[in-house]
Amino acid sequence: MSDLGEHWNKIYQETDEEQLGWYETDYSATFDLLQYIPDWKNSKIFIAGAGTSGLIDILLKSNVKLIINDLSTEVI
Repeated sequence: MSDLGEHWNKIYQETDEEQLGWYETDYSATFDLLQYIPDWKNSKIFIAGAGTSGLIDILLKSNVKLIINDLSTEVI
């Protein structure tokens, strides 16, 4: 594993999800931005650094096609 992967694995192992700087419970801003993409529900959406985002679960329930990427194996 790369040094970056090990770095992010350690962060996810040692930090409560709610304490992560990018943690959020309200995804409305993301959905507001998605509205600017014509026919976004039929597009493929790439999520870089997906982490433990609950946004992915919401999008999957909406049958959106996702391409998900993360350096950490801890978030899978």
